[in-house]
Order: sequence, then C-alpha cells, then structure tokens
Amino acid sequence: MKARFQLLIKGAGVCLLSLFLIQNQNYGQSTYGQISGWVLEQKKGAPIPAANVVVSGTVFGAASNDRGYFVISHLDPGTYRVICSAIGFKKQTKVIQVDAGQITEVTFRLQQTVIPMNQFVVTASKYRQDVNEIPVTIDIITTHDLVKRNAVTIDQVLKHVPGVQAVGNNISIRGSSGFTWGVGSRILVLLDGMPFLTGDTGSITLDALPTAQIQQVEVMKGAGSALYGSNAMGGVVNIITRTPSSGKSSLRVRSYTGFYDQPSYPQWRWSSRRRHFEGLTVDCLTNFLNVSSIISFNLKSDMSFKENADFRKWNVAGIFRFSLTPNNYWNVISGYLKSDDGSFIFWRDCNHALRVGNEPEDIFTRTYTTYFYLYPVMTQILSSRFFYRLRLRFTRAHSEDHAHARPGYHPQLLGIYRQSTADTYGGELQFNYQYSPETNIVFGFDGHKNDVSSIQYGYHRLGRFSVYFQNEKELFHGFKLTTGFRWDWEWGSDIATMSQFNPK
Repeated sequence: MKARFQLLIKGAGVCLLSLFLIQNQNYGQSTYGQISGWVLEQKKGAPIPAANVVVSGTVFGAASNDRGYFVISHLDPGTYRVICSAIGFKKQTKVIQVDAGQITEVTFRLQQTVIPMNQFVVTASKYRQDVNEIPVTIDIITTHDLVKRNAVTIDQVLKHVPGVQAVGNNISIRGSSGFTWGVGSRILVLLDGMPFLTGDTGSITLDALPTAQIQQVEVMKGAGSALYGSNAMGGVVNIITRTPSSGKSSLRVRSYTGFYDQPSYPQWRWSSRRRHFEGLTVDCLTNFLNVSSIISFNLKSDMSFKENADFRKWNVAGIFRFSLTPNNYWNVISGYLKSDDGSFIFWRDCNHALRVGNEPEDIFTRTYTTYFYLYPVMTQILSSRFFYRLRLRFTRAHSEDHAHARPGYHPQLLGIYRQSTADTYGGELQFNYQYSPETNIVFGFDGHKNDVSSIQYGYHRLGRFSVYFQNEKELFHGFKLTTGFRWDWEWGSDIATMSQFNPK
C-alpha cells in the first residue's frame, strides 16, 4: 500500500507540473475578455465604494474604487454569473456574456436595506458561495464578532454559536462529540481548508492561532464526511485567515489584565492569593520585496480561580502572500506555540468545587507543550473557469506530562510520566471547474502520514489517502442537486489496510 501511495503522489506531481508548464506557456497567447462597470445607488445614482463584485464559482473578483468603478480581467469567453454586494445594500446578481478581446460594461444599481450584507463561505462545497445559496446550515463568526467580544482565543466566541459547545480545545456541535480528552473528535477543524489536528491524539490547538489573523470562522453543522472524510461526522469548523494587504505597513499593540473575585462560598476558597490574568498582543502588517505579510506575537498568563488550572503561553505566527506570475500566487501560514498548563478536568466534591479532583493527594500534573505548523498554499489559475489549488502541511506536536510534589508530600512518582511527539506530513490537490454558471465541479486528492513516538506506546505510523468528487448543479432557482463521493484508504504499522466509501 505504501508503494501504491508513493506512485500516486509521483503521478499527481507529474500532472501538476505539466499543467503548470502548459498554462504558463499559453499565458499571454490566449485571448481573454474583461468585465468593467460601476456600482451606484439605485435612487440617487451616487457611487458606492468598496463594493464586492465576484464572479460566482471562480476566484475572480474586484472591489469598486471611490468612484464606484471596478475591473475584472483575464476572463475566458463565455457566460458568467456576477454578484455585487455592499454593506447596507441589497445584493444584486447578473448573468453576463464575455467575448474574446472585448470589454463588457455593466452597471449595478443597489437598493439600500437595513439587512446586513450577504456573506460568502467556502466550507459547504469547497468553493466560494453565497451563504443563502448553500444546502447546509452554516454559522459565521466574523472579525467584527471577535472584536466585539474582545476574544483572545477562538473558543471564547465559538461557545456563543447556537448548538456549539466549546470547552477549551474541545468542540462539540449539536452534541455529536461530547467532552473528549486525548481521544480525538468527530469535529474536523480546518485552517484555510486544511486539517488543523495533532497527529497523535487528534486534538485541536486553537491557542496557536492569533485572532488578529482570522478573517472569519465558518461552523458547518451536520455531517461532512462525503467531502471531508470520517473526521467530519459531527461537523466542520473552518478558520479562514486574513489576506495580507499590499498597502502601508502598520503596527498594533494591545494588552489586557484583570483580577478574579473571591468565590461566593467560604468552603470553596482554596487560595488566599489574589488571582489575576494578563496578556500582550503585537501585530505587524508589512510589505517587503513584494511579499505581503501579517506577523503576530502573543503572550498570555492566567493564574485561574481553579486549582491547577493556570497556564502560561506564548506564540508567534505569520501569514505571507506573494505571486510568481499573474495567474499564480502563494499563501504561506506558519506558527509556533509554547505552553505550560495545569490539569484541571473535574472538581473534587460539592464542598471543594474549585479544587482539582482528577489528581492524587500527593502530586499535581503540569503539561508542557510545543506546537509548530507550516501550511503553504499555491493557487494556479488555468482559465477563468478552471483552477487548481495545492495545499501542503507539516505539523509537529510535542507534549510532556510532569508530576510535581504537593507541599508537604514526598511521592515516589515524579518527573515525566507521559510524553509524545507527533509529526504530520500531508497535502491536497484540489481542482475547481465551472462548467456553466449553474454547474460547479470540485474534485481532488488528499493524503497525509502521521509519525508518532510515545514513551507509553512506542513508535507508530498511520497513513491515509483520499479521492473525492462533487458535482453541484442548479436545476432551477432555489433548487440545487448535489452528487459526489469520497473514497478513503487507511493503513498503519499495527493495523490492516482498510477503505471506506462515502457517497453523497
């Protein structure tokens, strides 16, 4: 099975290189069309700046300038559905014919409304769609929500989404997972469409993602295994990062601090110290050598009001964007987290509700974690209807559980008693093709390998390779037919090769 996997990877690499060379050889020789026009108010005819004009089902789009003017170039001849939206205005959709070597002019006249602007999502079908046109339930956490709630971590906002329970790095959607500890989850967490789970326990490390680098979080409720695999049986949480701007450089520094009040009941008071928390965030947006970037540094410390629930964490993360050709661009996401956490899982009893109950009387556990991730993403536009996206990923998660003696005790078990290091290598090659304004086809390959070394269980290796296909067609207004499948193969050092077919 390993040899077959390597052969598939080599074949996909040859096809990818061939597509890249053919496209760049033909670039400049093909004749494209162009859409340009104006975005105006319906009544007064005043220009609307910063309106979004998107070619549905493609990666093409533009924003109107101060005069309401926009231009979308490099479109192949054909018929397209173009969507125009702006904050405070009703969305408008037009079907536009583009001819070779011609500029098609169009004017959007938007009607004012108190209803918020329609949002776009990519999680439902792996391509950009209006949230009102998708066949599944999705809630969206926007940048405004993160700022309004003064969120330091993503879970602080996820717990306010209806049907979602978030306790630290544990997420459950509609009760699909419950509370799990070290045994994975039925909720698939993605970072720009790529799995963001550790290779050993399948846990989620939300602390490694600075909120300043998040554009929106899409929470898909319901099974998504036909497109994302068995890890998405309970739902999908897709974290979409911001696109670095090529404008002026900027620096933002934010800090916070606070104190915990004493518990209401005297028997719950386990510490005489004033418990406090604090944090520091530094965000730098810059553009150097045609590479746009967002670099963030975060430092967090919390003494907690519960025994052995305190933590100290710091992380640095960056998003880098650059283009090699007009039809090829890269996004590189990387970060590093280091943390020192207590281990409060459940309370002792009703009279000691804030004392840790999952630890013996003579020791307490500290967990030391380091986490590194690197996610390069390359998008190659072959035509205005056809593009592919190569996503690569590497993560390393290392954790150690240390036993420390409580004051006045001399236990025999001290030092490291649990340790695990997990390396994950993976990649995905996704193709998007818009056959017509009503038909979108998505297909691709996904594979990864986990190497896990643990002092309890030794060395283990697990691999997975997947093929998926989806065809979505709008039969008539308000009615879509979606068909597809996903086929997964899995093998490991201690398990027999198995496969699973998920139709849709």
